[in-house]
Amino acid sequence: MKGSQVTNLWFTLLLSVLVYLSSCKGNEEQIPALSIPSFYDSTSFKANATTQLAVLAQLKTLVDEVKKGRKGDALVGSNLKTLYEAGNPNLPTVGTSYFNQKINPVWLDEIAKASTGIYTPGPPMGEGGVFGTGSSAYLFDENGLEIEQLIEKGQFGSVIYNHANDLLNGKITIQTVDQVLAI
Repeated sequence: MKGSQVTNLWFTLLLSVLVYLSSCKGNEEQIPALSIPSFYDSTSFKANATTQLAVLAQLKTLVDEVKKGRKGDALVGSNLKTLYEAGNPNLPTVGTSYFNQKINPVWLDEIAKASTGIYTPGPPMGEGGVFGTGSSAYLFDENGLEIEQLIEKGQFGSVIYNHANDLLNGKITIQTVDQVLAI
């Protein structure tokens, strides 16, 4: 196991303990003594974190498809929705309902419309489009919002943080640690 992975594990364990301690009600509950293992057995990591790794792969697939719009490739809203809703669990079921309403159908449709145009800074015109070229190309809607970034970065909070929070609200086991570490 690499040093950064061990550091991440200890950070995750510490975060888990802090969340657990902050959720206790007054003195009604006895807090068990903290027992930190002297080693981490990662042999069952993949098996324990299968769902979380699949959700991350779904997010990457969606983001990779959306990024094609920066190159001027025409995105299709229905294809983006299919990628967003793929899998079990999928991004909408793991994410927050508030964010899901923003992404589907609003932002997925907006980015599909913008992917076929050229964005010109100034008063809103058309459906938005690509601004810049090559690695410094960006995809904006007609109001200058970079929808791709809203989708990708928003998923960090809506899906990843929300899912970790849900996991940490349950019983903390080595499987939970692996799952939180994966995401």
